Amino acid sequence: MTRILLVEDEAAICILLAEALLDAGFVVTDCMSPEEGNAALADADGYRLLVSDVNVGVRGWGFDFAHRARAVWPDLAVVYVTGDAAADVPRRGVPGSTVLPKPFLPLELVRHVRGVLAGAGA
Repeated sequence: MTRILLVEDEAAICILLAEALLDAGFVVTDCMSPEEGNAALADADGYRLLVSDVNVGVRGWGFDFAHRARAVWPDLAVVYVTGDAAADVPRRGVPGSTVLPKPFLPLELVRHVRGVLAGAGA
């Protein structure tokens, strides 16, 4: 089973995205704060993909979190979701990451995630 770490601070969006990924057959750990995200980094089983909002409580924190997560899991695929920071992804994001601009439909996220994982050999 493919494990996904989801980091999104808006509760309704987090629930919607987590449900879409769960319905698509992924195992999802959802985090709604930097603290929850940091705690998830201690998970010994690891994750195959991170879906992170760029602005999680603190502006730009999603970029910092993805770098920390990649230090723990070097092969982690990263998808940023954002409504306003897509232009910063090439400069501040982790190498090889992708961006899904908000707003999007849950099905678009599932398709994007499947495409990223297929490209990463998952």
